[in-house]
Amino acid sequence: MVRYLTALTLTLGLTAAAHAGLGDPVISGDTTEGNGSNTSYLVVDFAETNGNSYAFQYNWETPSDAYGMIVALDDALTDLSVQASDFSAEGDPANFFIDNVTFDSDTGDPSKFWTQWEGFFNPSLDRVEWQTGLGVSNIDLADGLFIGLHNPFSFEQDPDVPGLDEAIVPEPTSLALLGLGGVVLLMRKR
Repeated sequence: MVRYLTALTLTLGLTAAAHAGLGDPVISGDTTEGNGSNTSYLVVDFAETNGNSYAFQYNWETPSDAYGMIVALDDALTDLSVQASDFSAEGDPANFFIDNVTFDSDTGDPSKFWTQWEGFFNPSLDRVEWQTGLGVSNIDLADGLFIGLHNPFSFEQDPDVPGLDEAIVPEPTSLALLGLGGVVLLMRKR
């Protein structure tokens, strides 16, 4: 009986360990702002201008768009400065694009356009899957949404998400099979 309980505990423990690390991303963001049960992220990548990448966590309750999040972060953080231009036609809804961003000592190249990305964390790939956005005011905030800004403009270079927990976790099926193999060995000793 003790062996069966040991085998069951081992199997359940290994299966639970196999699933550790799957789910929501762990971001060691540079700052967290806002209140609410929903969370979105702003990632600003200065790598092409020899700078760093920064992740900002924004908690919210009232629906908004990505531009609203950027304005709220810009207002709340003294070290963050974001310049944007509205490219909408007269009478149309606003359509803001980012002109330049500065954070701490890092600044983009204002003579080059910023690429705007949007994406969600994919737990099976343990990374954010990005797609190009078309103006930050045209992207509605969603819980878990990442907004990425990269300078200079490039469709091939998506933003680097700093602090994204990329713990190496074995694929669950393989680890479960290893655990079951251990159970078989324990039972054979009998």
